[in-house]
Amino acid sequence: MAEFASLRGYQQFEHSVKEKARFVPEESAKDFLSTVLDTVAQRSRPLPTGTILYRAQRGFVRTTEILSIPVHSDESDHVVEEDVEVAANAPLRSRE
Repeated sequence: MAEFASLRGYQQFEHSVKEKARFVPEESAKDFLSTVLDTVAQRSRPLPTGTILYRAQRGFVRTTEILSIPVHSDESDHVVEEDVEVAANAPLRSRE
């Protein structure tokens, strides 16, 4: 069975593609990806139907804002206010 070259394999792969050879992968990056493909079956499992998946994102909050919508008609012009769900970037705390 294939094994990763080191416990820091992902960090080395990440550094390689971010800092060194993004479009032409180094041999170590190719080896890492090959090992991922060779070992993925032992880490995969089916998800039950209806499972809700979430994507984590640092600094993301869901909030509502009041949106003012101008309405123009022959009888009158007025503004309709409606609560709208929006995504907002929250300030990130320092990792000190």
